[in-house]
Amino acid sequence: MAAQHTRSFGREAVAVYLAAALIVFGTWAASRYLILRKFENIEQNDVSRSIEVMRKALVTKNTEIETVSRDFARWDDMYSYTKSLDANFEYQNFSEAGLDEMNVDMVWLLDPKEKLISSFENDTDDARYRHPASDPLISEINRLTPIVRSVLDQEGTLRLVQINGLPYVIAAHTVLHSDRSGPAAGTLVFARRIAAPEIASIGADTQLNVHFAMLEDRSVADEKSELLAAPDGRRIVRRSDNVIEGQLRLDSIDNHPIAVLATTLPRSVMQSGQQGVRYLVGWVALLISIVVAAWHAYSGRLKRTSLLAATNQTRYRAIFDRAASGIVLFDPTSRRILDANPQAQRLVGASLDELRRRDVATIFDTPVSLAPGDPGKDVADSRPAQVMRGDGERRDIEFSIADLDSGAGGKVHAMLLQDISHRREAERRAQEHQLSLQHLATHDALTGLPNRTYLNDELPRLIDEAARRGDSLSILYIDCDNFKNINDSRGHSIGDDYLRSVARRLRDSIASPDLVVRMGGDEFLVVTRHYGLEPDSAAIAERVAAALKKPVRLGEATYSATTSIGLSVYPRDATTMSELLRSADIALYEAKARGRDNVQMFDAAMNKRVHTRLALEQDLRSAVNRDAIDIHLQPIVDIRSGRLVSFEALARWNDPRHGAVPPLAFIEVAEASDLIVELGECVFRNVARQIAAWQRAGLKPVPVAVNVSAKQLKRSNLPERLVAIAHEFDIAPHQLEVELTESVAMQDSEQHVTKLHALRDLGVRVSVDDFGTGYSSLAYLRNLPIDYLKIDRTFVRDMNVDRNDAAIVRAIISMAQSLHLGTVAEGIETREHASQLLALGCSTGQGYFFSKPMPAHETNELLRTMRGAAPMTASPNLEIVRGS
Repeated sequence: MAAQHTRSFGREAVAVYLAAALIVFGTWAASRYLILRKFENIEQNDVSRSIEVMRKALVTKNTEIETVSRDFARWDDMYSYTKSLDANFEYQNFSEAGLDEMNVDMVWLLDPKEKLISSFENDTDDARYRHPASDPLISEINRLTPIVRSVLDQEGTLRLVQINGLPYVIAAHTVLHSDRSGPAAGTLVFARRIAAPEIASIGADTQLNVHFAMLEDRSVADEKSELLAAPDGRRIVRRSDNVIEGQLRLDSIDNHPIAVLATTLPRSVMQSGQQGVRYLVGWVALLISIVVAAWHAYSGRLKRTSLLAATNQTRYRAIFDRAASGIVLFDPTSRRILDANPQAQRLVGASLDELRRRDVATIFDTPVSLAPGDPGKDVADSRPAQVMRGDGERRDIEFSIADLDSGAGGKVHAMLLQDISHRREAERRAQEHQLSLQHLATHDALTGLPNRTYLNDELPRLIDEAARRGDSLSILYIDCDNFKNINDSRGHSIGDDYLRSVARRLRDSIASPDLVVRMGGDEFLVVTRHYGLEPDSAAIAERVAAALKKPVRLGEATYSATTSIGLSVYPRDATTMSELLRSADIALYEAKARGRDNVQMFDAAMNKRVHTRLALEQDLRSAVNRDAIDIHLQPIVDIRSGRLVSFEALARWNDPRHGAVPPLAFIEVAEASDLIVELGECVFRNVARQIAAWQRAGLKPVPVAVNVSAKQLKRSNLPERLVAIAHEFDIAPHQLEVELTESVAMQDSEQHVTKLHALRDLGVRVSVDDFGTGYSSLAYLRNLPIDYLKIDRTFVRDMNVDRNDAAIVRAIISMAQSLHLGTVAEGIETREHASQLLALGCSTGQGYFFSKPMPAHETNELLRTMRGAAPMTASPNLEIVRGS
């Protein structure tokens, strides 16, 4: 037996050593395949990013020339030059010095029929300037003319051409008026050669070692076929163990490969990966050695343990493992458990080792008889009991005990366990279901609070009880302010979590006998009981409001919201449930009307105000539905020339019952009742209708700007609605303009920015109204798709007497110019205002000095007289545009 164990041990040792060697080898192989593959992927990703950085840097160079081309092509003087070919204009803009300053090598101008009418050639390397361009270059221009058509007015892309065998980036734009109106006067093309300075600049910008070569150069001749076959023109080449190169093929706009842009990078990532693999294999080898040594020390003990386990597993296993009932074998003398089959272990909720350490009686919840049944009976006696599982659960069973061995070797009793918990569970579920249905009928499923049904039964009882005792009740009707914003921006799951937190904090902020009810949506109701008839209801309401205002963390964000609370008191305000709830509801409406986030206590005057406000809201809704909102238009003019640039539309409401309602009054009602979206669309429709009327009268319309509220921008698909309105009235969408207040424009909402980009794509210009009164982030403003900043009237009004206001106006104009934005000054009331604004660089404005807002139907004469106003040659003659 010892020799057999020795041979077995020898075979096991060989197996262990072989396994250890395989693990070390496998670690080495897997590391090279998996880890080095990861590092290789990281290296390739780094090179790919470097290639993309080079490409973007080259596109940026391309963007510089397209900006210059676009600015010239959208210049009225350029538009005139296409007809006059004025030599003075050429000297001022396209001389050798001018082209050097713009870093432009070639400029040519095509008429609308794509005939070359002017060209300029500027070779900075040879210090050669020609106008018109040389014959070979003109021949190349004629060759490129059909190709240039494919990139006309294209921006943000890489546009390469090959001229006389050299690479150039070009930008081509349609020549239009400054306001982008037509007809097109031709095509203006700017070209810049890609030479060593540009490549050096790209290298400096990207901090990369950048190389450039034509595909026909000998340096890339051997790799030309691979570059032509490379997907997306990108290729990664491992030059050595220390250097890797990323290549970017550059194609012309007619998809002909012409050059390659390359960068070389050190392979430090891959070298680090290889070093890491060597360390990993070394550590694994060391750990395996330690494990093998430990195996030698404990192998003998493991063998003895395995032999004992094998002996135990063979005992009665054929019967135990297949039995549907639980079987437990125990010693009747010591009552220690000897064995238990898997079904018994699952039933008791304990492992076999745990059961072997226990007295058999401890598996039951209550004392039971462990005597065996009558052996003379064919069927064993079944006894009901409960077992106590290891996790604390009680389970109903039936058990019986039989004597298996009564010989000289000692007795063993077998206990058979039958799980009957499913029968008892079915009975309990039937009872719980009945109670659950009753609870669901009177409680809110989301928050667990009582609901309206419960309130309808409980509040009359509380009123009767207060009447008998001479006590009072406070009714707090609570609305979560702007809860819809949480639902819309964060989703209904976060909204539900918020409502549950409100319910929890309401319950914690009042006395336990008081009642908290969820009325539905984001409305809750609290009923508090007070001794005597002078309750301190306001203090309770303030305490509740303060508790609900505390920040609460939901998901990944923290929310702090306010509430509006309406308060009524029994018996001071009403004596019946319906009147009490109605009074609290009226007080809640008053709290919302006063800007939300406040507590209002019901009184008789409030009832009258609410009815008046509701009547105004209903009449306003009716007026909007009947399209009975008028518009007045205030001209926006070119201060220098007096030319009419556009109008701003202002809503006016003249109601038969209320008379002329001030705009601030009915706009406030519209905002509070969410009618502002329909009101805004009504104004857009009236503006479109007026533009269509101008067109029918043979007048050339100017754009009309409409103020858009935050709710209208958020809740309506504004770009789609403007397209639909323009289509309905047969006008162009770009004849409508949008004005946003500074606070609305600065809301960092991806949805807002997307809609503003959609408006820009339609040609609709966007301006920021009342600029300077908010807290703008200049970094965010720079990325907004806007066209104008409107300087608020509060700065314009006193700028000629207040240095601070003048400095603010000057700063806004300077900032707008640096961001390539236009400026419009509001509230110009004097000639001094207009002259000072012109001196500061603001040439567009509006105000009573020019014209008061006027009914839309009175603007026809203004269009006739002001659209064609002559330019000023001296100081502005502004009196010609003054309105009555």
